[in-house]
Amino acid sequence: MKLKVQTIFIIGTSMVLFLAFLMVTTRPLLIKDGKHLDEIRMEQKLTRLENYLHLEGERLQRLTLDWAIWDDTYDFIAGKKPMYIESNLQMDTFENNEIDYMFFYDRGDDLLFGKGTEVIPAQLKKVVQNLVVTFVEQDSAFIINTTKGLAYVDIKDTYPSSGKGQPNGKLVMVRYIDEAFLNTLENALSLEIKDISIVERIAFPSHEIQLLNDQEMDGSVFIPVTTENEFAQFVLVDDRDYFLQKSKSLNDLFIIFLLMILFLVALIYILMDRLIVSRVTNLSIQLKDINKSKDGSHRLMHSRKNKDEIFLLERTTNELLESLEQSHKEIKRLAYHDYLTGLPNRFKLKMDFDEMSKTDNSFALFFLDLDGFKYINDGYGHSVGDMLLQEVASRLTTSIIHENAIISRFGGDEFVILVQQVSYLELEKLGDLLNEVISEPYEINGIIARITTSIGISRMPEDSETFDQLIQHADQAMYDSKRNGKNQFAFYMKHNESPSE
Repeated sequence: MKLKVQTIFIIGTSMVLFLAFLMVTTRPLLIKDGKHLDEIRMEQKLTRLENYLHLEGERLQRLTLDWAIWDDTYDFIAGKKPMYIESNLQMDTFENNEIDYMFFYDRGDDLLFGKGTEVIPAQLKKVVQNLVVTFVEQDSAFIINTTKGLAYVDIKDTYPSSGKGQPNGKLVMVRYIDEAFLNTLENALSLEIKDISIVERIAFPSHEIQLLNDQEMDGSVFIPVTTENEFAQFVLVDDRDYFLQKSKSLNDLFIIFLLMILFLVALIYILMDRLIVSRVTNLSIQLKDINKSKDGSHRLMHSRKNKDEIFLLERTTNELLESLEQSHKEIKRLAYHDYLTGLPNRFKLKMDFDEMSKTDNSFALFFLDLDGFKYINDGYGHSVGDMLLQEVASRLTTSIIHENAIISRFGGDEFVILVQQVSYLELEKLGDLLNEVISEPYEINGIIARITTSIGISRMPEDSETFDQLIQHADQAMYDSKRNGKNQFAFYMKHNESPSE
């Protein structure tokens, strides 16, 4: 008996010491992994927030452009449309378009008229006047700091609907980043905005993450404002779920092991290896291999058929691994595909471009903007607008038969098609096909909708050296198409040049 007790004591002590050593050596690594996962999740949320803010700026820019390139606006500034304000600038106009103020300036940058949801503050008038005087075309609406808070501002020269001729003034739209804006943002992205402030910085990263304690962390997105060296700081707060889960799981796991060891030490030491030690060791090895490989498709192999505690732990761990794998797939799908149409989004488009460019650097990019979509979306509601976008996506998918063609929803009513470049004549044929397909009538919930599309085409390497240039030049060509009358396509043209085959 004494020898057995001593043997069991030695084995038990060794197991306890081994467990302690395992906890000391592996816990910091696993906790570090939890910290890394929390930072990755926060970085994803910051990226989504930053993308949302940029998209809102681009939305305001497109809205301003639609109003600026309109005969009624052009005639009003020219003094030929006395009923323009009464007909078009009702309170519903501001609410439906989600804007707060509109300003109209003549050719000499003097304010002709301004209106909004409230009385226009004098400080806002002054700020907008200064921006109009120093107006420089922007890729997106920019942010200003006012006494009432931050606001998006976009300025566009006014042209007739044909897009020809000289501008006769400017149109300015303002949208506050107010509580309603933030509520919409938080609901759309499932985020919580902790604070918004103006900070002074000379050089900055666009994102910053700070661990507040073991339970919370916050992250910041910095967006430049018009004032030099000042940035709008949007702060998110989030729980450190991965870190807490890792800590709790590790504590629970080691407690279970410890209790199991204390219980099993009382049994005959001959059975310990068969029933406990070898199986726990095998489980530990598998968990280490899975953690090392970072492959969520791996599963634990059951060491025995009888449903004891270790079997249940293995099965629960497999269920957890399966759940994490499914969650990862869903997150990846949402991150790279448009939720409405199911088409790849701009991030997936960039990834596919990078992959395709490894074997070929000759591309053509079609940038499509739907003409008349705004009026259908505003007139019949967002549900009809959403179904119209889905139908457009379906038509594009079924009509384009080019090999390796990638169809993407770029945002709003904009679509991008990337093809490995073919002949100039075939690009023209594809442009005609797209105009024809999009312009066919749509029947949605008993409504006959008619839209057209303005298309810009840029090529690589003829027009562009990078993906961003390819997008930018196609976008510029699209605006040329709009100015030339819409429902057509235009190739990107450098100064004093025309596209060649």
